[in-house]
Amino acid sequence: MAGIDQTLNDPNSLTTSPTLVLPPVSPDSMFSQLRSIPIPGKASDYRHFWEEHKIIVPIFEWHGHTFVRISVQGYDTPEDVDTLVSAIAEVQR
Repeated sequence: MAGIDQTLNDPNSLTTSPTLVLPPVSPDSMFSQLRSIPIPGKASDYRHFWEEHKIIVPIFEWHGHTFVRISVQGYDTPEDVDTLVSAIAEVQR
């Protein structure tokens, strides 16, 4: 899974993950530490993120699609990024 260094240095690392199979909503040239990425399901499918994974991340629906807004900060660890990607994968199962 992508670690925090790879996430910040490689704009494709999150959007090309086999877990996140939907295309990004913005071009890679616009990538920074904040990005909305389409994810499968409904926003309500992700309500358990805090209780089960201690993840706080905006998940919202817009124009019939569900998105996660990822903001990678200096205090986030590679394990934090891996936990998010794994939690999204759990919802897809």
